Amino acid sequence: MGCYREDKNGTEGGVLCIQVAERWKESIWLQALISTGQLSLTHYVAHVLIGIVPLQLLGILENGSVVFSTIYALFFYVAATALSLYWKKRHSRGPLELVMRSWE
Repeated sequence: MGCYREDKNGTEGGVLCIQVAERWKESIWLQALISTGQLSLTHYVAHVLIGIVPLQLLGILENGSVVFSTIYALFFYVAATALSLYWKKRHSRGPLELVMRSWE
């Protein structure tokens, strides 16, 4: 019975996402989220190299406050989303996604 409820909620969530995407498919905020998803490998590597490594080197990663972490994460999210939208208007794939495609 528990699995049925989880499956039902997952299906409902998927249907809701599709409905939102269909209703607002031309909106800038949805296009920004789609672009961000299409550059997920690039963002994953960037969050480590640009986001985490500098904090580790500066000693902030272990000793940072929750407020600092939240603001830092929100800044990274907004920057990644904006850069994704900018990038996808000019290129078909993200930089690391292009490299991965070239190996096929």
